[in-house]
Amino acid sequence: MSSTRTNPPRTDPGFAERLEALAIGLPEDGHKLGEMAEEVREARKWSRDALSTALMATYRDTASKEAFSLLYELNQEDFLRLIYHHLRRSFYSVDPSDVLQEVFFNVYRYPFKFNPDRKTAFRNWTHSIIRNTVLKHSRRAQRDHFLSLGGGDADS
Repeated sequence: MSSTRTNPPRTDPGFAERLEALAIGLPEDGHKLGEMAEEVREARKWSRDALSTALMATYRDTASKEAFSLLYELNQEDFLRLIYHHLRRSFYSVDPSDVLQEVFFNVYRYPFKFNPDRKTAFRNWTHSIIRNTVLKHSRRAQRDHFLSLGGGDADS
């Protein structure tokens, strides 16, 4: 069984067109994104991991807002599902939407740390970001919970 996922995400009808428009404006990697846009448009079997990695490499190299937007649209549902998976083991309440927002903020903020050496590079990189962000939020919720329990005056 292949480690790359090929099941297409639910995307809006204009996703392939926006991807193709982005590809046209790129000098080098544009042809690869153009081919992927064609696969998405024709609903052929295509790799979400390879597309995400190509989009992230494009964002890293060009700081394209459209590449980041497409990356978000392509991955937000999977990321949210993974965040829920990590949080179900947490006793403390953490808002998954807050975690998702911080995950994408970190992707936006640190593109230079991304290395597109394999088709699954984006998934592997972001799973680490998700895990670390969930742990951070869980620890904060635990600390806040303990502070609220013992936060009163010693006299009361």
